[in-house]
Amino acid sequence: MRRLLIAGGGTGGHLYPGIAVAAEAVKEGIEVLFVGTAQGIETRVVPREGFNLKLIDAGRFKGMGASQKIKTVLSVPAGAAQAAGVIREFKPNAVLGVGGYASFPAVLAARLMGKPVILQEQNAAPGLANKWLGKIADRVCLGFQAGETFFPAGKCVLTGNPIRRGLLDVKKEDALMSMGLHGNKTTVLVTGGSGGASRINRAVAGALQGLSGMKDKLQFIHQTGQRDYEETAAAYGGAGFVCRVMPYIYDMASAYACADIVVCRSGALTIAEVTALGKPAVLIPYPFAADNHQEKNAREMETVGAARVVLDREATGERLADEIRSLLSDAGTIPRMQERSRALGRPDAAVRVLEICRKLAAA
Repeated sequence: MRRLLIAGGGTGGHLYPGIAVAAEAVKEGIEVLFVGTAQGIETRVVPREGFNLKLIDAGRFKGMGASQKIKTVLSVPAGAAQAAGVIREFKPNAVLGVGGYASFPAVLAARLMGKPVILQEQNAAPGLANKWLGKIADRVCLGFQAGETFFPAGKCVLTGNPIRRGLLDVKKEDALMSMGLHGNKTTVLVTGGSGGASRINRAVAGALQGLSGMKDKLQFIHQTGQRDYEETAAAYGGAGFVCRVMPYIYDMASAYACADIVVCRSGALTIAEVTALGKPAVLIPYPFAADNHQEKNAREMETVGAARVVLDREATGERLADEIRSLLSDAGTIPRMQERSRALGRPDAAVRVLEICRKLAAA
């Protein structure tokens, strides 16, 4: 395989598995091109990661009103035509759809042009686009075994969700130095995803007062999202903790390497990263996720002792402070949770997805 086209994005949960596969492809001398939309996170992340990006027109469907849904459906032929032009110019040997706005028209165009099509489905319950595209795809690479019930028999392969290889390669000592943090404190990484999560931001800000007696033991890295950045940064400033507060963390490898505990949502990609790195977590599932899949993800980690689960409606400052104090109350708790988290991880998922793309390209 000489060229791989990766279609999709919109959110980090869709985009970063594609970037992980792209990084492995480049190592093998494969040329990679991304196809996305101007509205998605890919416009700022893909160029920063060193990959080329072509933009096509595509709109949202799920969660939209009737008029927007009609507009989205009517835009598919134009988006597919644009994607077909990209495919004719780039001449990929295979097309990998990772979900998101641009995935549908691009994968549709690839199928109509006779290109091998592979989907990477991150969640246990796929979205509308991948449910439909699964009927025409050659293979579906699953993040969770439960996803196979949504696709035709014989097409699914359980690969796990690809994570960026760079997440595994950063030494903690180097990361702490780059972040300006201390090596003798427990580091709590807080992230609500690429756009932040206001509920988590408010809860952690509220927890700081309850943890004030632990300033000599705790430090924080917190990705807030743009909307809550100033308010959250002010809360840390008033509390007096050593911290790094940022609207968006581009260097997540260093952030994870620093972390002893992760406070986060429980989307598929987050779970893949946390478990591949063996990080104990306090998981706050997003309550409006389709089929409540985030709570299902979180409960899997909780069952094996790799995480504590705090439901969104229970995520108060007092509750989070109690959970963090509890994790630190016994010196053996965090090491045990690290071991159990790592046992769930699939750090080779990107390599496995790329191998499937290569085999289909050669068929």
